[in-house]
Amino acid sequence: KLVISNSPKSLISESFRSLRTNVEFMRQGKASPTLAVTSTISGEGKTFIISNLGLVQSLLGKKVIIIDFDLRKPKLFKAFDIPNRAGISTILIGANTIEECIHHSEHQGLDVIPSGPIPPNPSELIASKQADDLIAYLQTQYDMVLIDTPPVGLVSDALDILKKVDIPIYIVRANYSARTFLKNINDIILESKIRNLSIILNDAGMGTGGYGAGGYGLGYGYGYGYGYGYKSKAERYGYGYYSDGEMMKRGWFNFLKPKWRRDQL
Repeated sequence: KLVISNSPKSLISESFRSLRTNVEFMRQGKASPTLAVTSTISGEGKTFIISNLGLVQSLLGKKVIIIDFDLRKPKLFKAFDIPNRAGISTILIGANTIEECIHHSEHQGLDVIPSGPIPPNPSELIASKQADDLIAYLQTQYDMVLIDTPPVGLVSDALDILKKVDIPIYIVRANYSARTFLKNINDIILESKIRNLSIILNDAGMGTGGYGAGGYGLGYGYGYGYGYGYKSKAERYGYGYYSDGEMMKRGWFNFLKPKWRRDQL
């Protein structure tokens, strides 16, 4: 999943270097900026992007930490192959110290804090003063703090974080995200008053002669394996964030009905 180290000369690695340059412009001179990524649903590439962005930032000699605030369906610990027994959730309830939960990656300058065990009250923990204090403390210890969040189209947890960070980023994946998801971006800007929201179009090929089969499409798709581990459309759109009953109540199965029958999920 860390294509920057596995394929440093690939086109996707160069794309992350371009993204790093853009982030430098958006930090607006702040010494230790905070950055968070979200999307509408699972599978659009949040964890993949923030993991590689963290790595490419650390290659400039910066001290970077990535923290997983997706307290419902975390993935960051899998990307870095670290245990998830303790992390953000245990820090916020006082069961562990920050230092006990920091994992030093094999890449110099890049640290990770996983989500920890999934709590029964993720929204309350994310909105707590302890979460604010945690982020503020990490800003004093690192040159950049990167935050992975839950999909904002499924739960509202990420909105609390997007309002706090310096650089909020929304991920949309080509040939995967529904066009209706773009309305969600407008709602975030207009209703949640997040004016400085940036957007990344992920997995965007340029045909067979460009980033397609010969470069970006093959290397990116093979290296990351989008959708691996998702057994059905329902899982990609809500499984892990809601129970079947909650998904029925929120209309997710109706949303999927045109292509997938209920008994196939």
